[in-house]
Amino acid sequence: MRPSLPIVGSGIGYRVPAHSSALGKVLLAHLDPSEAGSRGDVRDSKTLEGIRQAGHCYVANDVEPGFHSIAVPVERWDGRVVASLNVGAAIEQLPRDEMSGKVLDTLRRSAEDLRRQLV
Repeated sequence: MRPSLPIVGSGIGYRVPAHSSALGKVLLAHLDPSEAGSRGDVRDSKTLEGIRQAGHCYVANDVEPGFHSIAVPVERWDGRVVASLNVGAAIEQLPRDEMSGKVLDTLRRSAEDLRRQLV
């Protein structure tokens, strides 16, 4: 059994700038252009376009060293992104290939299930 690594940002209410997290980057990537222009945390439009095209965002070591996360958008019935789902873990505990494989697939299925429930 691997030892547990303390995650500095674990816990309810932990906040980071949107441009630093997979969750936030997904939301920023799906802002309306008029909203995005007024946001100080919109950094690189090329990166955000790549996130929109991929339909997910993966980041490693951006929020804190040794931590990575992957996020997908949650759309309501009309296609507007209203939320984001993510999974984060210590890199040592959950390899990137699992994040980009099983975890991403699960997140996408969950987002689709939620879409059917949103009005």
